[in-house]
Amino acid sequence: MTVSWRTSVPTSYRAEIQWFLEGEPVGPATVVDGSMLATEHRFSVDAPDPEAEGSCFIGPVGETAWFEPVSCVFPPYGWRDAVEVSEPWEASAEHPATDGAEMGATTMGDSEVEPNDSPEDATPIAPGLCHASHDYVRDPDWFVFDAFARKVVRIAVDRPFSPKPDEESYLVIEVFKPGDDSSELVRVEWRAFVGMGDGWMDFSLYEDVRLFLRIQEQTPYYVGPYTLSLTFLDNLDMQEPDSLEAPRLLEPGAPPVPWYQQDYFDLDYFAVSVPPGPADQIVELEFSTSPGGICLAMFYPEDAYPPYGIRLVGSEFSAGFKAPVSGLYRFEVRGDRCPQSPYYVSAFVLPNPDTYEPNDVLSSAASWPAADALQAYFQWVKDRDWYSFRLVKDQTVTINVTPKFPFFGYVSVHYRLGSSWRFARWRAASLPAKFKAPADGEYYLLINQRKRYYHDYFGSSAREPYTLELAGLGALAPTLATPADGALVSPLDVVVTWTFDPGDGVLQQAYQVQIARDPAFDEIVYDSQAATSADMRCAVGRLEVGDYYVRVRVQTSSGTWSGWSRAHAFRAGLVRIVQGPQFYYATDLGPDSVATFLCELATDCVLGLSVLDGERRTVWHSPGESLGPGLHEVVWPGAIVSSPSYPLPFAVMLAPRGNYFLRVAAQALAEPSLTDSSEYAFLVAW
Repeated sequence: MTVSWRTSVPTSYRAEIQWFLEGEPVGPATVVDGSMLATEHRFSVDAPDPEAEGSCFIGPVGETAWFEPVSCVFPPYGWRDAVEVSEPWEASAEHPATDGAEMGATTMGDSEVEPNDSPEDATPIAPGLCHASHDYVRDPDWFVFDAFARKVVRIAVDRPFSPKPDEESYLVIEVFKPGDDSSELVRVEWRAFVGMGDGWMDFSLYEDVRLFLRIQEQTPYYVGPYTLSLTFLDNLDMQEPDSLEAPRLLEPGAPPVPWYQQDYFDLDYFAVSVPPGPADQIVELEFSTSPGGICLAMFYPEDAYPPYGIRLVGSEFSAGFKAPVSGLYRFEVRGDRCPQSPYYVSAFVLPNPDTYEPNDVLSSAASWPAADALQAYFQWVKDRDWYSFRLVKDQTVTINVTPKFPFFGYVSVHYRLGSSWRFARWRAASLPAKFKAPADGEYYLLINQRKRYYHDYFGSSAREPYTLELAGLGALAPTLATPADGALVSPLDVVVTWTFDPGDGVLQQAYQVQIARDPAFDEIVYDSQAATSADMRCAVGRLEVGDYYVRVRVQTSSGTWSGWSRAHAFRAGLVRIVQGPQFYYATDLGPDSVATFLCELATDCVLGLSVLDGERRTVWHSPGESLGPGLHEVVWPGAIVSSPSYPLPFAVMLAPRGNYFLRVAAQALAEPSLTDSSEYAFLVAW
């Protein structure tokens, strides 16, 4: 058994250890003398029997220093290899040693005066140290003291080491305020529960008041002497007190200012104003504080939603919240850090980076894009993102989320089967996972971010993306062949073709082609509806000049509709400039000093070229020539010529430096009324 303890000043000691077995002494007492002057003491003794119990008495030796004798009892041998002994009072420079006649004297003057088991008999105390003792379990020790406005009161209790630290032990510290007539205690104002070891509590005051203190031990393991200390600290937060009704306003983007948590019970309130703007703006808070944590609660403008609370842990962290409405958002902060330590907070109001929001409920689920994966954002703790997609019976998809850590949530697929809703769910750590559709229909995927805490590694949810993969969604969908993705096609005769070969004898018996102005297919300009045909070709016909998106799905011989193909973007037009120089250096009018551009034609056209300056004035043009479909090189010699819109004293000259535009204009030979043009910007330098 190893015994160790500390003293405030160097001292010598003598320890006596007596072992007992079934209540009877075992052999003579062992005496250990510590002859070296030190503040850290340790010695070891061997037990005569594994079931033996021992008692140890430690006292001072010589006149080097004085400390109050202490004792401890060893429980059955083997539960622990060390016992730590703490003195109820230690000699130090502030409290010099005296002789034994004044044992227990403190800077307060008197220690606890029994009986003090009621408020009427409370022992008056002042800032400093006081010796007291719990004579029995739940012995109520009452004290009274005067406290003052704008002070932080700290109460600390130092108890001897418990002989059975594995046992639960509770010390209750309670502070009462008297009634209006100073004769009745109206309520417990502050309360702290202390488990094993020492404990403390502190609280702030904003008025001069007399307070009553009750300290009560609930279990027998700490019954005996203890030391009580009372300290007054200055309140460093000049803006205290604040409240939810009168919070401190944070200007978004302003430099952070220090705030202080004055005590364990201190609550700080601040607010951020969210101006009218796009839906679901992000309110982001950035904290910098000493290691510990923050309990943060958000209150919506005009209580539009229930308050939302999270816990933040770490030393520097941020938290993002969605702001569904504009107005004043108020926040309540309670920190788990050392009292009177400063912390900093900054506020930002940011646009929502998630293009799929709002999708927090099934009814507003975002349509799955024409891809195997998407990127979205967790907006806050417990954010819920819903996505919808179609599956056919027995179609299998593979679901995955990255990064998996520190994402501790789950992914689930919800669907209606008959008259009831069913779902399958996987934890993020177990992904990737496979899901096989039990029937044709609409399916809904939910990704739920259920992190318990934010911390340094994760950072702000508003700026932390995740990638959600849904591989195999197009496994039973056709593949578009033409128009190719990003292609230029003639608007006179648009044709859509595709391939579909799922195997296992599955054949196409019908198809549906859709063409829209937008990738979400909200503005559909062509819909073939369900066309019964085994041909993998659809003649759309003529379209207006412009940009489009196309997709197709097919119906199999069993009557099952496939999913939509991945959409292709294309342009219905006559001409476009594919390539050209960003910079052109005009040095000569010779054949080697030309700017070359690459154009694409969709059909037979008459092509004309013009060059415009930065003020959109024509400075050069060439007569039109007939060209066939495909890629063609066109050149500009770097010259400008006299024209009515650009009069010059010379017929031909080098183009001055500046911004220019090449314009190509095409006229369809098959239909002269159909025209199209394309422009390309570049810079002329010398």
